[in-house]
Amino acid sequence: MQLQIAPDKKNSYPVKSIFIKDSHVAVWLAELKQMGLGLSGVEVYPLAGTEANSIWGCLVILVSGKMPEERGKHLPAQSVNDKIYLPVYTSLHPNISIEEVNAICKDKRYAFHPDFGLAELDNEVDWNSLLDESIENPLVVIAPADSVYIPWQLKRLMVKEVPPEEVLKQMDAAVKPTEKMEEKPLSVMEKLKMNLLKKVVGDGPGEGTMDIGEGSGFWSMLDKLLPAGTSDGIRSKWQGDLKDLEERNKQEFEKLMEMLRKNPLEGLKYAMPLDFDGSSRGHRNGEDALFQLSKLWSSFAFLGALLPAPEGGGGIATLPVDSFWQLQQQYEQTAQELINRKDYRKAAFVYIKLLKNYQKAAETLEAGRIYDEAAAVYLKHLNNKQKAAECYEKGNIIEAAIKLQKELEAFEKVGDLYAVINMRKEANEHYGKEIERYMSKTQHVKAALIYKNKMNEIDNAAELLLEGWRKNADAVNCLNNYFALYHGSKKLTEKISMVYANGEKDINKLNFFHALKSQYGQSEEVNELSREIAFEIVAEHATTYPALLDDLKIFKPNDKLFVKDVMKYRTVKR
Repeated sequence: MQLQIAPDKKNSYPVKSIFIKDSHVAVWLAELKQMGLGLSGVEVYPLAGTEANSIWGCLVILVSGKMPEERGKHLPAQSVNDKIYLPVYTSLHPNISIEEVNAICKDKRYAFHPDFGLAELDNEVDWNSLLDESIENPLVVIAPADSVYIPWQLKRLMVKEVPPEEVLKQMDAAVKPTEKMEEKPLSVMEKLKMNLLKKVVGDGPGEGTMDIGEGSGFWSMLDKLLPAGTSDGIRSKWQGDLKDLEERNKQEFEKLMEMLRKNPLEGLKYAMPLDFDGSSRGHRNGEDALFQLSKLWSSFAFLGALLPAPEGGGGIATLPVDSFWQLQQQYEQTAQELINRKDYRKAAFVYIKLLKNYQKAAETLEAGRIYDEAAAVYLKHLNNKQKAAECYEKGNIIEAAIKLQKELEAFEKVGDLYAVINMRKEANEHYGKEIERYMSKTQHVKAALIYKNKMNEIDNAAELLLEGWRKNADAVNCLNNYFALYHGSKKLTEKISMVYANGEKDINKLNFFHALKSQYGQSEEVNELSREIAFEIVAEHATTYPALLDDLKIFKPNDKLFVKDVMKYRTVKR
Protein backbone atom coordinates (compact mmCIF):
# COMPACT_ATOMS: atom_id res chain seq x y z
CA MET A 1 0.00 0.00 0.00
CA GLN A 2 1.33 3.44 -1.00
CA LEU A 3 0.38 6.20 1.49
CA GLN A 4 -0.28 9.66 0.01
CA ILE A 5 -1.39 13.11 1.23
CA ALA A 6 -4.28 14.87 -0.51
CA PRO A 7 -6.14 18.22 -0.10
CA ASP A 8 -9.38 18.12 1.86
CA LYS A 9 -12.20 20.58 2.65
CA LYS A 10 -12.06 19.87 6.38
CA ASN A 11 -9.74 18.71 9.10
CA SER A 12 -10.25 15.07 10.05
CA TYR A 13 -7.87 15.08 13.06
CA PRO A 14 -7.09 17.38 16.02
CA VAL A 15 -4.99 20.49 15.28
CA LYS A 16 -2.24 20.56 17.89
CA SER A 17 1.04 21.43 16.15
CA ILE A 18 2.61 24.08 13.87
CA PHE A 19 4.96 24.00 10.86
CA ILE A 20 7.61 26.80 10.84
CA LYS A 21 9.24 27.13 7.43
CA ASP A 22 12.73 28.63 7.90
CA SER A 23 16.22 27.14 7.91
CA HIS A 24 17.59 29.19 10.83
CA VAL A 25 17.25 27.96 14.41
CA ALA A 26 17.37 31.54 15.73
CA VAL A 27 14.28 32.33 13.70
CA TRP A 28 12.46 29.35 15.23
CA LEU A 29 13.23 30.65 18.70
CA ALA A 30 12.10 34.18 17.82
CA GLU A 31 8.85 32.92 16.31
CA LEU A 32 8.09 30.80 19.38
CA LYS A 33 8.53 33.91 21.52
CA GLN A 34 6.34 35.93 19.17
CA MET A 35 3.58 33.31 19.55
CA GLY A 36 3.94 33.35 23.33
CA LEU A 37 5.22 29.76 23.55
CA GLY A 38 7.84 28.78 26.12
CA LEU A 39 10.42 26.07 25.44
CA SER A 40 9.02 23.96 28.27
CA GLY A 41 5.62 23.73 26.57
CA VAL A 42 6.72 22.56 23.14
CA GLU A 43 8.65 19.83 21.35
CA VAL A 44 10.55 21.07 18.32
CA TYR A 45 11.78 18.71 15.56
CA PRO A 46 13.93 19.89 12.64
CA LEU A 47 12.77 18.92 9.15
CA ALA A 48 15.23 18.23 6.33
CA GLY A 49 14.85 19.82 2.92
CA THR A 50 14.79 18.05 -0.43
CA GLU A 51 18.43 18.95 -1.12
CA ALA A 52 21.42 17.43 0.67
CA ASN A 53 22.46 19.11 3.91
CA SER A 54 19.51 21.53 3.83
CA ILE A 55 16.87 22.31 6.41
CA TRP A 56 13.26 23.05 5.41
CA GLY A 57 12.12 24.15 8.83
CA CYS A 58 10.71 22.55 11.95
CA LEU A 59 7.59 21.03 13.47
CA VAL A 60 6.43 22.44 16.80
CA ILE A 61 4.32 19.95 18.78
CA LEU A 62 2.27 21.64 21.51
CA VAL A 63 2.44 19.66 24.73
CA SER A 64 -0.87 21.10 25.96
CA GLY A 65 -2.48 20.81 22.55
CA LYS A 66 -3.80 24.38 22.86
CA MET A 67 -3.11 26.55 19.81
CA PRO A 68 -1.81 30.13 20.42
CA GLU A 69 -4.10 33.00 19.39
CA GLU A 70 -1.42 34.57 17.19
CA ARG A 71 0.38 32.24 14.76
CA GLY A 72 1.46 34.75 12.15
CA LYS A 73 2.12 33.16 8.75
CA HIS A 74 2.85 29.69 10.10
CA LEU A 75 0.75 26.70 9.05
CA PRO A 76 -1.02 24.64 11.74
CA ALA A 77 -0.84 20.85 11.56
CA GLN A 78 -3.20 17.94 12.37
CA SER A 79 -2.14 15.10 14.63
CA VAL A 80 -3.11 11.55 13.57
CA ASN A 81 -3.03 9.81 16.97
CA ASP A 82 0.26 11.63 17.76
CA LYS A 83 1.94 9.44 15.11
CA ILE A 84 1.63 11.33 11.83
CA TYR A 85 1.44 15.16 11.54
CA LEU A 86 -0.31 16.60 8.46
CA PRO A 87 -0.94 20.21 7.32
CA VAL A 88 -4.47 21.45 7.98
CA TYR A 89 -7.10 20.77 5.32
CA THR A 90 -5.33 17.66 4.08
CA SER A 91 -5.98 13.93 4.60
CA LEU A 92 -4.23 10.58 4.12
CA HIS A 93 -5.05 8.58 1.02
CA PRO A 94 -6.13 5.92 1.12
CA ASN A 95 -8.07 6.50 4.30
CA ILE A 96 -6.69 4.24 7.03
CA SER A 97 -7.85 3.51 10.54
CA ILE A 98 -6.07 4.36 13.77
CA GLU A 99 -5.12 0.72 14.24
CA GLU A 100 -3.48 0.74 10.84
CA VAL A 101 -1.61 3.95 11.71
CA ASN A 102 -0.29 2.41 14.92
CA ALA A 103 0.71 -0.71 13.07
CA ILE A 104 2.57 1.25 10.38
CA CYS A 105 4.33 3.73 12.69
CA LYS A 106 4.81 1.48 15.73
CA ASP A 107 6.81 3.58 18.28
CA LYS A 108 7.96 6.25 15.80
CA ARG A 109 6.44 9.62 14.72
CA TYR A 110 6.40 11.19 11.26
CA ALA A 111 5.70 14.56 9.59
CA PHE A 112 3.96 14.36 6.22
CA HIS A 113 4.11 17.51 4.03
CA PRO A 114 3.86 18.13 0.25
CA ASP A 115 7.16 20.10 0.29
CA PHE A 116 9.42 17.36 1.66
CA GLY A 117 7.26 14.19 1.79
CA LEU A 118 7.29 11.81 4.77
CA ALA A 119 9.99 12.61 7.39
CA GLU A 120 10.72 10.74 10.59
CA LEU A 121 10.81 12.84 13.77
CA ASP A 122 13.78 11.24 15.48
CA ASN A 123 15.92 14.08 16.90
CA GLU A 124 14.24 16.77 19.03
CA VAL A 125 16.04 20.14 19.12
CA ASP A 126 18.41 20.32 22.12
CA TRP A 127 18.20 23.98 23.09
CA ASN A 128 20.86 23.65 25.82
CA SER A 129 23.45 22.73 23.23
CA LEU A 130 22.45 25.59 20.96
CA LEU A 131 22.14 28.45 23.44
CA ASP A 132 25.32 30.10 24.66
CA GLU A 133 24.44 31.89 27.88
CA SER A 134 27.95 33.30 28.24
CA ILE A 135 27.37 35.77 25.44
CA GLU A 136 25.73 38.91 26.73
CA ASN A 137 24.26 41.42 24.39
CA PRO A 138 24.13 44.80 26.12
CA LEU A 139 20.67 46.27 26.21
CA VAL A 140 20.61 49.54 24.30
CA VAL A 141 17.49 51.61 24.92
CA ILE A 142 16.79 54.15 22.23
CA ALA A 143 14.16 56.69 23.20
CA PRO A 144 11.90 57.52 20.29
CA ALA A 145 11.59 61.12 19.16
CA ASP A 146 8.60 63.06 20.34
CA SER A 147 5.70 62.16 18.12
CA VAL A 148 3.55 64.70 16.33
CA TYR A 149 0.14 64.98 17.91
CA ILE A 150 -2.56 64.41 15.33
CA PRO A 151 -5.95 65.40 16.73
CA TRP A 152 -8.82 63.09 15.91
CA GLN A 153 -11.20 66.02 15.68
CA LEU A 154 -10.74 69.48 14.14
CA LYS A 155 -11.90 71.87 16.86
CA ARG A 156 -11.29 75.26 15.31
CA LEU A 157 -10.03 76.89 12.13
CA MET A 158 -8.89 80.50 12.31
CA VAL A 159 -7.05 83.04 10.22
CA LYS A 160 -4.23 84.69 12.13
CA GLU A 161 -4.39 88.46 12.50
CA VAL A 162 -1.91 90.68 10.67
CA PRO A 163 -1.42 94.08 12.36
CA PRO A 164 -3.50 96.77 10.63
CA GLU A 165 -0.41 98.85 9.88
CA GLU A 166 1.16 95.92 8.04
CA VAL A 167 -2.07 95.23 6.17
CA LEU A 168 -2.23 98.80 4.94
CA LYS A 169 1.37 98.64 3.71
CA GLN A 170 0.74 95.53 1.66
CA MET A 171 -2.52 96.48 0.00
CA ASP A 172 -1.16 96.41 -3.51
CA ALA A 173 1.91 95.70 -5.61
CA ALA A 174 3.95 98.17 -7.60
CA VAL A 175 2.84 98.85 -11.17
CA LYS A 176 5.11 100.40 -13.80
CA PRO A 177 3.74 103.19 -16.03
CA THR A 178 2.96 102.33 -19.65
CA GLU A 179 3.30 105.82 -21.08
CA LYS A 180 5.72 108.72 -20.87
CA MET A 181 4.77 112.35 -20.74
CA GLU A 182 5.77 114.16 -23.92
CA GLU A 183 5.88 117.67 -22.48
CA LYS A 184 8.30 118.69 -19.78
CA PRO A 185 6.93 120.36 -16.67
CA LEU A 186 7.46 124.08 -16.15
CA SER A 187 10.84 125.07 -14.84
CA VAL A 188 11.31 127.25 -11.77
CA MET A 189 11.93 130.33 -13.91
CA GLU A 190 8.80 129.66 -15.94
CA LYS A 191 6.77 129.41 -12.75
CA LEU A 192 8.16 132.73 -11.50
CA LYS A 193 7.42 134.29 -14.86
CA MET A 194 3.88 132.95 -14.77
CA ASN A 195 3.18 134.39 -11.33
CA LEU A 196 4.72 137.76 -12.25
CA LEU A 197 2.75 138.04 -15.49
CA LYS A 198 -0.50 137.30 -13.68
CA LYS A 199 0.25 140.15 -11.31
CA VAL A 200 1.31 142.58 -14.02
CA VAL A 201 -1.11 142.03 -16.87
CA GLY A 202 -3.70 139.62 -15.51
CA ASP A 203 -6.00 138.14 -18.14
CA GLY A 204 -6.56 141.42 -19.93
CA PRO A 205 -5.84 145.17 -19.92
CA GLY A 206 -5.88 146.65 -16.46
CA GLU A 207 -6.40 143.30 -14.70
CA GLY A 208 -2.96 142.91 -13.08
CA THR A 209 -2.87 142.67 -9.29
CA MET A 210 0.29 144.79 -8.79
CA ASP A 211 0.00 148.54 -8.49
CA ILE A 212 1.38 149.03 -11.98
CA GLY A 213 -1.80 149.32 -13.95
CA GLU A 214 -2.61 152.00 -16.42
CA GLY A 215 -3.52 154.51 -13.72
CA SER A 216 -0.16 154.18 -12.01
CA GLY A 217 1.82 155.75 -14.85
CA PHE A 218 3.85 152.58 -15.36
CA TRP A 219 2.78 152.10 -18.95
CA SER A 220 2.91 155.88 -19.75
CA MET A 221 6.46 155.98 -18.43
CA LEU A 222 7.32 153.09 -20.73
CA ASP A 223 5.77 155.02 -23.59
CA LYS A 224 8.13 157.90 -22.87
CA LEU A 225 11.21 155.75 -22.53
CA LEU A 226 10.49 153.57 -25.53
CA PRO A 227 9.59 154.35 -29.06
CA ALA A 228 5.94 155.06 -29.73
CA GLY A 229 3.68 151.98 -29.58
CA THR A 230 6.37 149.82 -28.01
CA SER A 231 4.62 149.56 -24.61
CA ASP A 232 1.48 148.24 -26.28
CA GLY A 233 3.55 145.57 -27.97
CA ILE A 234 5.17 144.61 -24.69
CA ARG A 235 1.77 144.44 -22.99
CA SER A 236 0.42 142.29 -25.83
CA LYS A 237 3.47 140.00 -25.77
CA TRP A 238 3.30 139.55 -22.00
CA GLN A 239 -0.38 138.74 -22.23
CA GLY A 240 0.41 136.21 -24.93
CA ASP A 241 3.12 134.60 -22.84
CA LEU A 242 0.70 134.37 -19.91
CA LYS A 243 -1.91 132.80 -22.16
CA ASP A 244 0.63 130.23 -23.44
CA LEU A 245 1.65 129.27 -19.93
CA GLU A 246 -1.97 128.97 -18.86
CA GLU A 247 -2.69 126.86 -21.94
CA ARG A 248 0.16 124.53 -21.06
CA ASN A 249 -1.25 124.24 -17.58
CA LYS A 250 -4.70 123.51 -18.99
CA GLN A 251 -3.28 120.86 -21.31
CA GLU A 252 -1.66 119.08 -18.36
CA PHE A 253 -5.00 118.99 -16.57
CA GLU A 254 -6.88 117.85 -19.67
CA LYS A 255 -4.24 115.19 -20.28
CA LEU A 256 -4.83 113.75 -16.82
CA MET A 257 -8.60 113.80 -17.31
CA GLU A 258 -8.26 112.00 -20.64
CA MET A 259 -5.94 109.39 -19.18
CA LEU A 260 -8.31 108.73 -16.27
CA ARG A 261 -11.13 108.17 -18.75
CA LYS A 262 -9.22 105.90 -21.13
CA ASN A 263 -6.72 104.15 -18.88
CA PRO A 264 -7.72 104.61 -15.22
CA LEU A 265 -4.98 102.42 -13.78
CA GLU A 266 -2.27 104.42 -15.52
CA GLY A 267 -3.92 107.77 -14.90
CA LEU A 268 -4.18 107.09 -11.16
CA LYS A 269 -0.39 107.08 -10.87
CA TYR A 270 -0.30 110.71 -12.01
CA ALA A 271 -3.37 111.81 -10.06
CA MET A 272 -3.07 114.38 -7.32
CA PRO A 273 -4.94 114.11 -4.01
CA LEU A 274 -7.79 116.55 -3.51
CA ASP A 275 -7.72 118.69 -0.40
CA PHE A 276 -11.31 119.38 0.58
CA ASP A 277 -10.23 122.19 2.89
CA GLY A 278 -9.61 124.25 -0.22
CA SER A 279 -5.83 124.34 -0.34
CA SER A 280 -5.79 122.51 -3.67
CA ARG A 281 -8.29 124.86 -5.27
CA GLY A 282 -7.19 127.96 -7.13
CA HIS A 283 -7.06 131.43 -5.58
CA ARG A 284 -6.64 134.81 -7.02
CA ASN A 285 -4.41 136.02 -4.18
CA GLY A 286 -1.19 134.54 -2.89
CA GLU A 287 1.45 132.40 -4.53
CA ASP A 288 -0.31 129.93 -6.89
CA ALA A 289 1.59 126.91 -8.18
CA LEU A 290 0.67 125.47 -11.55
CA PHE A 291 -0.89 122.06 -11.83
CA GLN A 292 1.87 119.77 -13.04
CA LEU A 293 1.39 116.31 -14.56
CA SER A 294 4.12 114.14 -13.03
CA LYS A 295 4.18 110.63 -11.67
CA LEU A 296 3.32 110.66 -7.98
CA TRP A 297 2.50 107.05 -7.18
CA SER A 298 4.85 104.12 -7.76
CA SER A 299 2.15 101.72 -6.65
CA PHE A 300 -1.38 101.66 -5.31
CA ALA A 301 -0.28 100.88 -1.78
CA PHE A 302 -2.32 102.85 0.73
CA LEU A 303 0.63 103.92 2.86
CA GLY A 304 3.04 104.34 -0.04
CA ALA A 305 4.98 107.56 0.12
CA LEU A 306 5.02 110.20 -2.58
CA LEU A 307 7.92 109.89 -4.94
CA PRO A 308 10.39 112.78 -5.01
CA ALA A 309 9.11 115.59 -7.19
CA PRO A 310 10.57 115.53 -10.73
CA GLU A 311 13.18 118.09 -11.68
CA GLY A 312 11.51 121.43 -11.96
CA GLY A 313 8.46 120.20 -10.03
CA GLY A 314 6.86 122.09 -7.24
CA GLY A 315 4.72 121.38 -4.21
CA ILE A 316 0.97 121.00 -4.07
CA ALA A 317 -0.70 122.45 -7.13
CA THR A 318 -3.71 124.71 -6.96
CA LEU A 319 -6.60 124.36 -9.37
CA PRO A 320 -9.41 126.61 -10.46
CA VAL A 321 -12.59 125.79 -8.60
CA ASP A 322 -14.33 124.35 -11.67
CA SER A 323 -11.31 122.14 -12.43
CA PHE A 324 -11.24 120.95 -8.84
CA TRP A 325 -14.83 119.75 -9.03
CA GLN A 326 -14.26 118.21 -12.46
CA LEU A 327 -11.33 116.24 -11.11
CA GLN A 328 -13.30 115.15 -8.06
CA GLN A 329 -16.14 113.95 -10.27
CA GLN A 330 -13.68 112.06 -12.50
CA TYR A 331 -12.11 110.36 -9.48
CA GLU A 332 -15.59 109.26 -8.35
CA GLN A 333 -16.34 107.86 -11.81
CA THR A 334 -12.99 106.08 -11.92
CA ALA A 335 -13.59 104.50 -8.52
CA GLN A 336 -17.03 103.30 -9.61
CA GLU A 337 -15.62 101.87 -12.84
CA LEU A 338 -13.02 99.93 -10.84
CA ILE A 339 -15.76 98.61 -8.56
CA ASN A 340 -17.71 97.47 -11.61
CA ARG A 341 -14.57 95.61 -12.72
CA LYS A 342 -14.47 94.08 -9.22
CA ASP A 343 -11.05 95.67 -8.71
CA TYR A 344 -11.93 96.70 -5.18
CA ARG A 345 -8.39 97.43 -3.98
CA LYS A 346 -7.76 99.98 -6.74
CA ALA A 347 -11.14 101.59 -6.08
CA ALA A 348 -10.28 101.83 -2.39
CA PHE A 349 -6.95 103.46 -3.36
CA VAL A 350 -8.89 106.20 -5.16
CA TYR A 351 -11.12 106.81 -2.15
CA ILE A 352 -8.27 106.85 0.37
CA LYS A 353 -5.42 108.58 -1.46
CA LEU A 354 -7.20 110.86 -3.90
CA LEU A 355 -10.62 111.60 -2.43
CA LYS A 356 -9.70 111.18 1.24
CA ASN A 357 -13.02 109.33 1.69
CA TYR A 358 -12.09 106.64 4.18
CA GLN A 359 -15.68 105.54 4.79
CA LYS A 360 -16.21 104.70 1.11
CA ALA A 361 -12.82 102.99 0.98
CA ALA A 362 -13.70 100.71 3.88
CA GLU A 363 -17.15 99.95 2.47
CA THR A 364 -15.61 99.12 -0.93
CA LEU A 365 -13.11 96.70 0.58
CA GLU A 366 -15.84 95.09 2.65
CA ALA A 367 -18.04 94.70 -0.44
CA GLY A 368 -15.10 92.99 -2.16
CA ARG A 369 -14.72 90.61 0.81
CA ILE A 370 -11.24 91.94 1.49
CA TYR A 371 -12.07 91.88 5.15
CA ASP A 372 -8.65 92.26 6.77
CA GLU A 373 -7.93 95.44 4.81
CA ALA A 374 -11.43 96.79 5.38
CA ALA A 375 -10.98 96.22 9.10
CA ALA A 376 -7.64 98.04 9.03
CA VAL A 377 -9.24 101.11 7.41
CA TYR A 378 -12.19 101.08 9.81
CA LEU A 379 -9.83 100.81 12.73
CA LYS A 380 -6.98 103.16 11.82
CA HIS A 381 -8.73 105.84 9.78
CA LEU A 382 -12.29 105.83 11.16
CA ASN A 383 -11.78 104.53 14.71
CA ASN A 384 -14.85 102.33 14.19
CA LYS A 385 -14.12 99.28 16.33
CA GLN A 386 -17.58 97.81 15.80
CA LYS A 387 -17.27 97.67 12.01
CA ALA A 388 -13.68 96.50 12.24
CA ALA A 389 -14.75 93.65 14.53
CA GLU A 390 -17.51 92.68 12.09
CA CYS A 391 -15.02 92.55 9.22
CA TYR A 392 -12.60 90.45 11.24
CA GLU A 393 -15.44 88.05 12.01
CA LYS A 394 -16.46 87.81 8.34
CA GLY A 395 -12.85 87.10 7.43
CA ASN A 396 -12.65 84.38 10.12
CA ILE A 397 -9.97 86.37 11.95
CA ILE A 398 -11.71 85.45 15.18
CA GLU A 399 -9.03 86.36 17.72
CA ALA A 400 -8.88 89.95 16.45
CA ALA A 401 -12.68 90.16 16.47
CA ILE A 402 -12.79 88.88 20.06
CA LYS A 403 -10.22 91.47 21.15
CA LEU A 404 -12.26 94.36 19.75
CA GLN A 405 -15.60 93.04 21.05
CA LYS A 406 -14.09 92.77 24.51
CA GLU A 407 -13.07 96.42 24.31
CA LEU A 408 -16.67 97.23 23.32
CA GLU A 409 -17.91 95.08 26.24
CA ALA A 410 -20.18 93.13 23.89
CA PHE A 411 -20.08 90.07 26.15
CA GLU A 412 -22.72 88.03 24.32
CA LYS A 413 -20.93 88.56 21.02
CA VAL A 414 -17.62 87.57 22.61
CA GLY A 415 -19.30 84.39 23.82
CA ASP A 416 -20.60 83.69 20.31
CA LEU A 417 -17.11 84.11 18.85
CA TYR A 418 -15.55 81.81 21.44
CA ALA A 419 -18.26 79.26 20.64
CA VAL A 420 -17.34 79.44 16.94
CA ILE A 421 -13.80 78.31 17.74
CA ASN A 422 -15.07 75.66 20.18
CA MET A 423 -13.81 77.33 23.36
CA ARG A 424 -16.91 76.60 25.44
CA LYS A 425 -15.46 77.52 28.83
CA GLU A 426 -14.55 81.05 27.70
CA ALA A 427 -17.84 81.35 25.83
CA ASN A 428 -19.91 80.50 28.91
CA GLU A 429 -17.83 82.87 31.01
CA HIS A 430 -18.79 85.82 28.80
CA TYR A 431 -22.39 84.67 28.42
CA GLY A 432 -22.50 84.81 32.22
CA LYS A 433 -21.33 88.43 32.17
CA GLU A 434 -24.10 89.32 29.71
CA ILE A 435 -26.66 87.57 31.91
CA GLU A 436 -25.47 89.59 34.91
CA ARG A 437 -25.87 92.79 32.92
CA TYR A 438 -29.42 91.86 31.87
CA MET A 439 -30.37 90.92 35.41
CA SER A 440 -29.07 94.24 36.73
CA LYS A 441 -31.75 95.81 34.49
CA THR A 442 -34.38 93.19 35.51
CA GLN A 443 -34.47 91.89 31.93
CA HIS A 444 -35.28 88.31 32.87
CA VAL A 445 -36.40 87.19 29.41
CA LYS A 446 -33.19 88.28 27.65
CA ALA A 447 -31.05 86.68 30.35
CA ALA A 448 -33.05 83.44 30.18
CA LEU A 449 -32.77 83.27 26.39
CA ILE A 450 -28.98 83.27 26.69
CA TYR A 451 -29.19 80.35 29.11
CA LYS A 452 -31.53 78.54 26.72
CA ASN A 453 -30.16 79.34 23.26
CA LYS A 454 -26.47 79.92 23.92
CA MET A 455 -25.62 77.73 26.92
CA ASN A 456 -28.32 75.02 26.62
CA GLU A 457 -29.06 75.32 30.34
CA ILE A 458 -32.84 74.94 30.39
CA ASP A 459 -33.19 74.66 34.18
CA ASN A 460 -31.38 77.96 34.77
CA ALA A 461 -33.49 79.62 32.07
CA ALA A 462 -36.68 78.32 33.72
CA GLU A 463 -35.57 79.60 37.13
CA LEU A 464 -34.94 83.13 35.83
CA LEU A 465 -38.29 83.25 34.00
CA LEU A 466 -40.22 82.13 37.08
CA GLU A 467 -38.38 84.76 39.10
CA GLY A 468 -39.45 87.44 36.63
CA TRP A 469 -43.02 86.14 36.77
CA ARG A 470 -43.17 86.20 40.57
CA LYS A 471 -41.59 89.67 40.74
CA ASN A 472 -44.00 90.95 38.08
CA ALA A 473 -41.05 92.02 35.91
CA ASP A 474 -42.51 91.76 32.38
CA ALA A 475 -44.64 88.99 33.89
CA VAL A 476 -46.67 87.82 30.86
CA ASN A 477 -43.61 87.66 28.61
CA CYS A 478 -41.68 85.75 31.28
CA LEU A 479 -44.48 83.23 31.73
CA ASN A 480 -44.97 82.71 28.00
CA ASN A 481 -41.24 82.06 27.55
CA TYR A 482 -41.28 79.73 30.54
CA PHE A 483 -44.08 77.66 29.01
CA ALA A 484 -42.28 77.77 25.63
CA LEU A 485 -39.42 75.79 27.20
CA TYR A 486 -41.80 72.83 27.36
CA HIS A 487 -43.71 73.15 24.10
CA GLY A 488 -44.25 69.73 22.55
CA SER A 489 -43.51 68.06 25.87
CA LYS A 490 -45.87 66.23 28.20
CA LYS A 491 -44.49 68.43 30.97
CA LEU A 492 -46.35 71.51 29.68
CA THR A 493 -49.66 70.72 31.43
CA GLU A 494 -47.73 69.87 34.59
CA LYS A 495 -45.92 73.24 34.51
CA ILE A 496 -49.14 75.18 33.85
CA SER A 497 -50.84 73.52 36.84
CA MET A 498 -47.80 73.98 39.06
CA VAL A 499 -47.42 77.71 38.39
CA TYR A 500 -51.13 78.37 38.83
CA ALA A 501 -51.41 76.33 42.03
CA ASN A 502 -48.27 77.69 43.68
CA GLY A 503 -49.11 81.29 42.96
CA GLU A 504 -52.85 81.29 43.49
CA LYS A 505 -52.72 83.71 46.42
CA ASP A 506 -50.13 86.17 45.24
CA ILE A 507 -49.90 86.09 41.44
CA ASN A 508 -51.67 88.47 39.14
CA LYS A 509 -54.35 86.16 37.78
CA LEU A 510 -55.13 88.49 34.93
CA ASN A 511 -51.55 88.13 33.71
CA PHE A 512 -51.86 84.37 34.00
CA PHE A 513 -55.06 84.51 31.92
CA HIS A 514 -53.28 86.46 29.15
CA ALA A 515 -50.39 83.98 29.19
CA LEU A 516 -52.84 81.09 28.81
CA LYS A 517 -54.14 82.57 25.56
CA SER A 518 -50.75 81.91 23.94
CA GLN A 519 -50.68 78.29 25.11
CA TYR A 520 -54.08 77.30 23.74
CA GLY A 521 -53.69 75.08 20.68
CA GLN A 522 -50.58 73.19 21.80
CA SER A 523 -52.43 69.92 22.34
CA GLU A 524 -55.89 68.70 23.37
CA GLU A 525 -54.66 68.10 26.90
CA VAL A 526 -53.25 71.63 27.13
CA ASN A 527 -56.45 73.06 25.61
CA GLU A 528 -58.64 71.36 28.19
CA LEU A 529 -56.52 72.53 31.14
CA SER A 530 -56.17 76.10 29.77
CA ARG A 531 -59.89 76.34 29.16
CA GLU A 532 -60.68 75.20 32.71
CA ILE A 533 -58.30 77.69 34.35
CA ALA A 534 -59.38 80.52 32.03
CA PHE A 535 -63.05 80.09 32.89
CA GLU A 536 -62.18 80.00 36.57
CA ILE A 537 -60.25 83.28 36.36
CA VAL A 538 -62.94 85.01 34.25
CA ALA A 539 -65.69 83.87 36.62
CA GLU A 540 -63.80 85.53 39.47
CA HIS A 541 -62.97 88.81 37.66
CA ALA A 542 -65.66 89.28 34.99
CA THR A 543 -67.61 91.80 37.04
CA THR A 544 -64.58 94.05 37.44
CA TYR A 545 -63.07 93.37 34.02
CA PRO A 546 -65.93 92.50 31.63
CA ALA A 547 -63.56 92.70 28.62
CA LEU A 548 -62.17 89.33 29.71
CA LEU A 549 -65.38 87.74 28.44
CA ASP A 550 -64.45 88.58 24.85
CA ASP A 551 -61.14 86.76 25.24
CA LEU A 552 -62.95 83.60 26.31
CA LYS A 553 -63.78 83.07 22.64
CA ILE A 554 -60.15 82.00 22.20
CA PHE A 555 -60.81 78.96 24.38
CA LYS A 556 -64.05 78.00 22.58
CA PRO A 557 -63.36 79.11 18.98
CA ASN A 558 -65.99 76.94 17.27
CA ASP A 559 -68.86 77.38 19.72
CA LYS A 560 -71.15 80.01 18.15
CA LEU A 561 -73.78 79.59 20.86
CA PHE A 562 -71.21 80.42 23.52
CA VAL A 563 -70.29 83.62 21.68
CA LYS A 564 -73.96 84.67 21.60
CA ASP A 565 -74.31 83.95 25.32
CA VAL A 566 -71.29 86.16 26.05
CA MET A 567 -72.81 89.00 24.02
CA LYS A 568 -76.14 88.66 25.83
CA TYR A 569 -74.44 88.67 29.22
CA ARG A 570 -72.47 91.82 28.44
CA THR A 571 -75.58 93.54 27.09
CA VAL A 572 -77.51 92.76 30.30
CA LYS A 573 -74.64 94.03 32.43
CA ARG A 574 -74.53 97.29 30.51
